[in-house]
Amino acid sequence: MKYIAKIIFYLINFFDVFLQKVFNKKFLFFLKDLIENKSYTEKEVSNKKIVFFTPNSITKWRVDTLFTKEPETISWIDSFDGRENFVFWDIGANIGLYSIYAALKFKNISVVSFEPSTSNIRVLSRNISINNLQEKIIINQLPLSNKENQYLLLNEREFIEGYAENTFGKKIDFTGKNFNPKNSYKILGSSIKYLISQNILKLPNYIKIDVDGIEHLILKGAGDYLSDKKLKSISIEINENFKEQYDQVTEIMKKSNFNLKHKKRANEFFIGNQSKIYNYLFEKK
Repeated sequence: MKYIAKIIFYLINFFDVFLQKVFNKKFLFFLKDLIENKSYTEKEVSNKKIVFFTPNSITKWRVDTLFTKEPETISWIDSFDGRENFVFWDIGANIGLYSIYAALKFKNISVVSFEPSTSNIRVLSRNISINNLQEKIIINQLPLSNKENQYLLLNEREFIEGYAENTFGKKIDFTGKNFNPKNSYKILGSSIKYLISQNILKLPNYIKIDVDGIEHLILKGAGDYLSDKKLKSISIEINENFKEQYDQVTEIMKKSNFNLKHKKRANEFFIGNQSKIYNYLFEKK
């Protein structure tokens, strides 16, 4: 399929050069706009048909696998206590699948989607807007770490919408090893402790952390707020082969009065160097 796509692209590019000389306009730009205008995927969520902006194969795959890639995350969100108003933080929201699922599931929820990647923000913001969830979901573009209010490098492995493996302040991937980013720029970041202590955001009741590498640093930056009884449970993606991450996350959670409820994953999606990645679910004692 990729080979066929390349042939078609080269043919279109050939004609584009000709058309540009004749009409002084680049045909490929118009073609890209036309394709994006048709790049939407419908999905049934909480008995409602909603639409996601899917401008490429990665974003389309993410929508298609919403209920199969991490069924444990869906089950965890389903278990939220929605009898009273509550707050859910989605740290590493990507294109917003879990943020949107939670916002549609509960009437009394307020969602904060943390996503600093400029590529992903474009799709995340579009998905919130086209589903009229702008009153239930807010976007926080500040990357989180254990550093307060510093401009550090955000390193993106690929410059593609829907891609993961973006890290802030360090050039490490989910294995803890260095990588060469395709896109890198300085951006202001902060910590959980600062955002709550300065009343910028409310203390959440539930947190999901999936940032492909610096989960332990984000938890370090939360300070004593992790021990607050209002915070009921935290789902964290952990690579057990990344010893520094694993050791620090489990130690911090233990000190913050959390018990490990379970670790789960869908095995077919986690193979090779991802074979020891699990979603750890911690609940307050």
